[in-house]
Amino acid sequence: MILTDRAEFTTAITNIVNAGITLIPMILLLKKASERTELKSKCLIWFTSFGFFFAVSLLGFIVHGFVWTDKEADILWRILNILISFMLGSYVVAILFETHGPLYLKRYLMINSILAVAFSALRIFLDEKFSMGFMVFIIYCLLNIIFVSAQLYRSRKENPHFIWLAAGIVFLVTGSVLQTIKSIHFTIIWEFNYNCVYHIFTLIFVILQFIGVMHSIRAKEALLNGGNV
Repeated sequence: MILTDRAEFTTAITNIVNAGITLIPMILLLKKASERTELKSKCLIWFTSFGFFFAVSLLGFIVHGFVWTDKEADILWRILNILISFMLGSYVVAILFETHGPLYLKRYLMINSILAVAFSALRIFLDEKFSMGFMVFIIYCLLNIIFVSAQLYRSRKENPHFIWLAAGIVFLVTGSVLQTIKSIHFTIIWEFNYNCVYHIFTLIFVILQFIGVMHSIRAKEALLNGGNV
């Protein structure tokens, strides 16, 4: 297979770096889930969310790292977009679990799974008929980010560690805005463009989310231990 070059290849590298680093919180969450039954649901929900990010980053490496025919690229991008929809839905479920607990978990999973499937189908339709899939995707992401931000804001007093989750969202939004600036292009050993910059910001987002999750786990452990961690 033929490798891409310049900023496109750097984009692939940032994807595989993101995937590799995301494996760390995934492994640690599985370890924590096996250590304490009471934390299993929380850890597995976040494991799933990080897992989708890992899958998206890995497929992103494949998409950007190799030269594909138009038909092959179209198929790969459709699969990637579907994964992104489920990644977003799994993140919303994780935030709802943090802010509202496990009571309505099954409902959250069902609703967000249906939304992910419906939005994926809508995006494919809009791409084929009107070439508007990406614009609708931006709106869909924005609505979800506003929703989870509102959930975190409402629960901020009871859960001060949510500041880490909120900080991660700020980096995610900043990276998304920078990704729209197509003129971003610079060289630091390798060539970087707006996509590379976006992936750097999403990596910071993942790291901050994991820090917030670990604070949440420790807070839960403190309650389970009667205030002593």
